[in-house]
Amino acid sequence: MKIFIDDGLSLIKKKTGIGNFSQYIIDIYKNLGHDVFTWKFSKYFCKLPVIIQRLVYLILFNKLAFTRKYDLIIYINFVMPPFRHKAKVIVTIFDLAVFYFPETFPFIYRCYFLWGIKNSIKYSNYFFTDSDSVKKEIIDYFRIKESKIYVVYYLIRNEIFLKKSEYKNKQFLFVGVMEKRKNISLLCKTFKKYIDLYPEYKLVLIGKPGYGFKEISYLIYNCPNISYLNYVTKEKLIEEYTKSCAFIFPSLYEGFGIPVIEAMKYELPIIASDIPTNRELNNRHNGNFIFFDPNNEESLLSAMINLKNKSIKQKSVDLSFYNMDNLTIIHKKILNENIFPLKP
Repeated sequence: MKIFIDDGLSLIKKKTGIGNFSQYIIDIYKNLGHDVFTWKFSKYFCKLPVIIQRLVYLILFNKLAFTRKYDLIIYINFVMPPFRHKAKVIVTIFDLAVFYFPETFPFIYRCYFLWGIKNSIKYSNYFFTDSDSVKKEIIDYFRIKESKIYVVYYLIRNEIFLKKSEYKNKQFLFVGVMEKRKNISLLCKTFKKYIDLYPEYKLVLIGKPGYGFKEISYLIYNCPNISYLNYVTKEKLIEEYTKSCAFIFPSLYEGFGIPVIEAMKYELPIIASDIPTNRELNNRHNGNFIFFDPNNEESLLSAMINLKNKSIKQKSVDLSFYNMDNLTIIHKKILNENIFPLKP
């Protein structure tokens, strides 16, 4: 089968969640024996400003797959061109954050994805998403059939789980893009209150800057107990997971939450915002997260104090669910039983 996978420019920069998702989708369909085609962007294209890259992509590349003969086209990053394709089309919609929390996005980004997602809902045959929570949101918001949406989970990188340590520093850890939607401002303000009580603790923040970082950086640099490490190497990320005493994930909204899974693997106690995807992960893995109201500093502070006083530990969980073998089975079943059902 000829399959075209459009990564939506997620592979030409430092990989975060969507870039890693794109790569594993490409690898899976190659492993299943299909002829997989992707974009090969020139080094000159990669040096263009981001906004110019996006415009060239939309005007040219995003439409080219439509003109060629493929059996299946998978658009990874929310957006497909506004046409009916001869090939069957799957669009990946990771979340509906731009609909539920539009204020956490830049104006141009907001307009682009509001248009792009609505367009994809209209023209795509099927959809991938990354959690049951988002699947329900898509069904409720757009009133489309459940049979058109498939939950396909992230591949969790084996190399991130190389070592563990019994020695833990008095530090909390956050991993993710440093953007408004991640609710880092509330975390920093709350942590400043926490160190009034326990001044020996640190907060380590890892992730590249995103929308709203100017406000976040002001709070970071006005608290000496907060360390911002930006985008780090795999080795440094492992080190910080290993020596942290707990993981905090204060996000206002998530499609999935890969860092939460990574923290579970390291058996870190997890303080998480009380949102549907965090609840879903906790329930699926029989975890014991400490939840808090993501709009309330006192709720987070209480959760942090509760964790310290009760010495809560995260349970050891089996996360093989997210390995390549299991995910390959999921994708093979979707293709053979739903999109291209085998003839009896």
